[in-house]
Amino acid sequence: MKIGVGATKALSLLVVWCMVCSAFAGMLVLMVPGAGQALSPSEVDGDIYIGQDFTISNWQVSGNSPISGDLVIRAGGVVTVTDGQLTFLNYAGHINKLVIEDGGQLILLNSTLKAQRELYDVDYALGVLVRNGGLLYAEDSALNFNGHLLVDDATLITCWWTMPP
Repeated sequence: MKIGVGATKALSLLVVWCMVCSAFAGMLVLMVPGAGQALSPSEVDGDIYIGQDFTISNWQVSGNSPISGDLVIRAGGVVTVTDGQLTFLNYAGHINKLVIEDGGQLILLNSTLKAQRELYDVDYALGVLVRNGGLLYAEDSALNFNGHLLVDDATLITCWWTMPP
């Protein structure tokens, strides 16, 4: 069975049209930030990730919020704790980490950042790393944990007492 000249031209036109459209789709994936990629989950195995590349970019906390893993705040992520407490729970000697990096922000307003042990006779600690443009802002708040606080190319602002006008 022989295909006619018109059908052959139509088929060729369809193939060319599909190639042009696929090239534009490929450029869209490469040129537009975030196109063609899914957001990463914000909680994985007890660790919490906050930022523009994750499903949660802003987290408002009031009251006690226990965290059994690590907390990582990255670019575009803001965690605001107002009249509350972030409590890192330590089990079996695991040292939890709080990482604020790449422009992420942790804002404590009249709040507490602490680590506590959940099992008897278990060492507990918290490692806090603020780096690469991260911000840790604590106003009328307490940083109450054993461990280390490292600020590298980032901002740490603490305001515990202000003079009345």
